[in-house]
Amino acid sequence: MVPQFAYDVRNIKELAAAIIDGKYRATTSKGSVNRELLTRSVDESLQVIGKYIIEESWFSKDNIIGVPQYIEDFMAVLGPKFVFLLEYGKPPPPIPRKGF
Repeated sequence: MVPQFAYDVRNIKELAAAIIDGKYRATTSKGSVNRELLTRSVDESLQVIGKYIIEESWFSKDNIIGVPQYIEDFMAVLGPKFVFLLEYGKPPPPIPRKGF
């Protein structure tokens, strides 16, 4: 099986590392509470993600609390789960990964 992308992120810790390496970006709505939650988290990975979002101004261009109309490759979109469920419906079952 050939991976879809060269850099696969599976969890928050890997996302933070990918952001530090410049391989991923993360975005959230400018008016959301996510900035505060991320930067004040006890989890260092979440703090890193929040710091980069603020310092790099990685806020959604749509300037709404919801799902952006366009999501770039290697971009993590952060927001409330119910917004994504409203937009996309029931999440698909996880894809089993061999060797993990």
